[in-house]
Amino acid sequence: MTTFYWLAVPILVALACLVRAVLDFRAKRYVWAVIGIASAVGLLAMPVPTQSFTVDLPAAQPAK
Repeated sequence: MTTFYWLAVPILVALACLVRAVLDFRAKRYVWAVIGIASAVGLLAMPVPTQSFTVDLPAAQPAK
């Protein structure tokens, strides 16, 4: 369940930043719009924690 929150919350916040950036562009507040877009890109580029494991397979034996 916590993995869902790690995925959903940054995406929702990034969408809010993008919406705010569009509204700022329309209001001719260009600096705030660029900050909003940069924030959204930063949030979407953030690495997501995952659970991974490795499996070591034995080396292949030469054919006889």
